[in-house]
Amino acid sequence: MKVGTHGIIIEFTEPVTNIKRNATYLPEVPAHEGWTKIEAIDSLVRKAGYNGEITEAMSGGDEPREAIAMKASLLTFQDKVYALDDKWALSGLGYDYYIKPQTIKNAATLHYNGNMKPWLEMGIPQYKSYWRKHLNREDGFLSDCNVNP
Repeated sequence: MKVGTHGIIIEFTEPVTNIKRNATYLPEVPAHEGWTKIEAIDSLVRKAGYNGEITEAMSGGDEPREAIAMKASLLTFQDKVYALDDKWALSGLGYDYYIKPQTIKNAATLHYNGNMKPWLEMGIPQYKSYWRKHLNREDGFLSDCNVNP
């Protein structure tokens, strides 16, 4: 696992209560925070809701699994689930500088996978406008986040 390349998934069982816990970080989170692997794992354990002593056994003694980004492939509404055609979901807007504007306009969903999310300063400038037009600047949650429109 390389910090900044792969996301991290951690799953563990609390030693005293036997409560199962899990948490995930996307690849850019540990890199953006400047964390080492150990710091990222410790933060994940806390994110999962555990407040006790952090032990190596919580992750099974192994390194946490790497997370991968998957294309949007399902549309759900109420009790219905529909498979999306691959051409509807466009991935790569967080790392690929060479996606044509017409390809973006033809896509039903845009996936900003990769390290250069549109709300970060390092986001790819030519793709930020697609995200920005749906941004509600008055949303209380967004005002508390590091959103760089």
